[in-house]
Amino acid sequence: MEYDNLQRGIDSINHKRKYSNIVQKMVNNGVDLNNKKQVIDFFGNLLNKQNVDTSKKMRKISKHWNLVSKDVESRLNKLFGEKINLGKITAYGSLNSRCGYNIIKKYFYVYIFEKNPNIALIHELLHFYTHKIVLKQFIKNKISKEDFNDFKEALTFLINTDFADLVPGSFDTGYPKQKKLRDYLISKWPDCKDVRNLANLTIKNYFKA
Repeated sequence: MEYDNLQRGIDSINHKRKYSNIVQKMVNNGVDLNNKKQVIDFFGNLLNKQNVDTSKKMRKISKHWNLVSKDVESRLNKLFGEKINLGKITAYGSLNSRCGYNIIKKYFYVYIFEKNPNIALIHELLHFYTHKIVLKQFIKNKISKEDFNDFKEALTFLINTDFADLVPGSFDTGYPKQKKLRDYLISKWPDCKDVRNLANLTIKNYFKA
């Protein structure tokens, strides 16, 4: 799975740097990022060298997530104004801090050394909800894929406003690329309180302005 996550994170439009720290280390050590065996061997050797038990790490992440998962789902349904069933979504642990997701196959990656994994899990679930409920509004209005990407990433400000009590001491800063849009969404959110309304407002007054 590390190979899949790596490929999803390379050349991400959300990051200023082309590679995450661990992938840059791989490049510096002559690993061919397109060679699946080399990539898997690198991560395998790293796990052995650091004596990391990924299964134990994921069990701990799962334990903490189970304490808030139902509350998170309830809040997401309220924020998006629609109760939906996404079905089973699988989280895979990764040594790569740059983690991707697959909407169609319903899985995403979480960095196993994340200080508060719940913030990462909520972040990714916000993406799933945004794809499921809001994407159609962008398609209908012929808004570009990049603009939709910026919206879904900027929307994670909700972690700080509506999930703060579930991730105490943590803060989702977002990416510099979406800072202007993020500030716009934050300013409009108190009057919307529904992501669908916020999306329509943003499409009309931000992307089409």
